[in-house]
Amino acid sequence: MAKDRLTILVRGAHDSFNFGDDFIFIAIYYFLIKDLELGNIVDLYTQRNAHSLDKLSFKFALKLNKSKEINDVIYPINSKLKTLKIPRVLRIFCAVLIFGIFLIDICLFRVIGKSPFFKDIIVFFKNLDVIHYIGGGYITDRWRNRMIYEFLTVNVAKMINPNLKIIGTGLGLGPFSHKSSLFFLKRFLGKFDYLFLREQQSFNLVKKLNVKVNVKCLGDDALLLFPIFENLKHKRDKVNESVVAINLKDFPDHNYNEIRDIINDFLMLADKKNFRIEYFSFGQNPGPDDYDVFQNLRLDNGKVISAVHNPYKEGINTYIQSLNKVKFGFGFAYHFNVILAIMSIPSISIYVGDYYEQKIKGSMALFDMPFVFSIIDLKNQDLGVIINKILQNKWDEEDRIRKLYKNMVKEYTLMYDKLVKIIQSTR
Repeated sequence: MAKDRLTILVRGAHDSFNFGDDFIFIAIYYFLIKDLELGNIVDLYTQRNAHSLDKLSFKFALKLNKSKEINDVIYPINSKLKTLKIPRVLRIFCAVLIFGIFLIDICLFRVIGKSPFFKDIIVFFKNLDVIHYIGGGYITDRWRNRMIYEFLTVNVAKMINPNLKIIGTGLGLGPFSHKSSLFFLKRFLGKFDYLFLREQQSFNLVKKLNVKVNVKCLGDDALLLFPIFENLKHKRDKVNESVVAINLKDFPDHNYNEIRDIINDFLMLADKKNFRIEYFSFGQNPGPDDYDVFQNLRLDNGKVISAVHNPYKEGINTYIQSLNKVKFGFGFAYHFNVILAIMSIPSISIYVGDYYEQKIKGSMALFDMPFVFSIIDLKNQDLGVIINKILQNKWDEEDRIRKLYKNMVKEYTLMYDKLVKIIQSTR
């Protein structure tokens, strides 16, 4: 890490075969390199988990460097102990012991400038300029351990490097049901210099907690790719394609057997209207395997699916071009609905449980998307009527989405301009 360069650690849930999370990493990358033109001065670091980003055939102009973290030491040891069937309590003790030694190492580094055990990790954080938490819904009770780990990461990073800047964009916070989680959350967010959120409920939570941070609700990071979608839309308007997209999200809360008949009815109605029905997976094993969910459901009308799209098999460009041909969608994956909305393509957006309710209802409200239903509400709807409304009343919020995009770019640009000036002035 050269000191005349800007070093950024991008943290999120990307690189684990969940297309939505990989997509917003690419959106942030595109913004940093194309919009801000930081390619000549930035070194980008990330966790490099399952290397799903490599499967998308996206041409990264910059090398994605592997970050160095304490979890790189704890995780393999814990996995080995788990294989040996060591009790969980002993594995936790081992992790705490390693982390304790790490803290002692940091203290030694600050006092005498030397680190006998974790020098690579400490030097890595010492040379960092920015930790950028990108969009995702990983700060929640559902993944409480992850939130605590991020809380510890930020605090340790600040111990090593007090001048380090912490920012968050496109984040979703919650839902939360434990007071202890809110305790960690408030102190975690208190370390941020900028916090930009994707929906109003997250924004309201930060205000309720009275966190002293520069916070705004700007939308999902995927909006940063609006110019690309806008160009695709103009091409789509010249082509008369009759394609309907469907997605079933692989998620523990989603029991599709409850609405098996509804999904069958949707496929039948779309087929009767002479639509070509195509299935869009938003992940694959070891991430969420959306198409496996569809296959296991063994729908009576499943045979009407004419094509299956997987971004990790066909590449992101081909996948997005296929999605661009769609007249409307029917799906559960959060970013399936978000991407269609940014493309000005209407969708029947369905959610299950409070986690997806906050995500889908919140973001679809920003886009003014009218066809949003819980799985319970959907049972009481006439799908034929909904489809006719979609076809008769052309939903197109391109101007609204363009304003959201321009506002996001303005705020993100101002943030990074200020950060770069501050960082360069301290060198």
